[in-house]
Amino acid sequence: MANKTKTLTMPDGVEFEFYGATYYGTCSTSGSASTKTVSISGFNSENLVNGTRIVVRMDYAQLFDGTVSLNVSGTGAKNVRYSIYKNVGLNAWEAGEIVAFVYHNAVWYIEQGGKDSEILDLISDMYYKSGDTFMIAGDNGGVPINGYITSSTKHARFMVPVDKSLKNISTITCTALVGGVRVSGGGYMDSSTDSTNWVGKSGISFTVTKASDRLVQLDIVKTSAFTNVTNNSVVSMAAVNLTLAFS
Repeated sequence: MANKTKTLTMPDGVEFEFYGATYYGTCSTSGSASTKTVSISGFNSENLVNGTRIVVRMDYAQLFDGTVSLNVSGTGAKNVRYSIYKNVGLNAWEAGEIVAFVYHNAVWYIEQGGKDSEILDLISDMYYKSGDTFMIAGDNGGVPINGYITSSTKHARFMVPVDKSLKNISTITCTALVGGVRVSGGGYMDSSTDSTNWVGKSGISFTVTKASDRLVQLDIVKTSAFTNVTNNSVVSMAAVNLTLAFS
């Protein structure tokens, strides 16, 4: 039997013991919104008692990076937590997932609390989020980032592998590239930029796109031809400081 959560006194003085119940609803709120609105037929503030359980189909993944709240049928926004110690985070649920919440003292707790929340933390750590950066420092442990010169000697393209998923990232920018980029079997492809930040330097522009969830395409275009290169030359970053920013 469920734990008693509320006692209602009827007009004739008879007490009625109320037990937490389970309700089913849906949530069609955008994943990027901080407050998720849940629609449950017949649910009102009288149902909002400790022990009440709701099962919700989430139409969108949880993509808000901050404190998330749940407003069930207009009963007011209540924080959503894994436990008394931790709020939910990015990717707490996926699009189309069925999630159970239990109400207690003005908080909706995701039912898989405790140790499960540690697993969810680990999953969250596998994804880049807005504001994160990725940096290759020095010689990248001796592993070069390979690229090639396209059909124009003014255009170099690199494919940069990253260590987390870019699933939730829409925009990538290159904020720093310092050091020499070598041509296979030759010298630096632009000796004038070896010790200065290429980003913002006159005559050089960057285009950065997400090639896949763990691969970034970095295009560097110069108004004049790079040195020591021919069309389709293989080039590599083996001793540079490269920083990418995500949003």
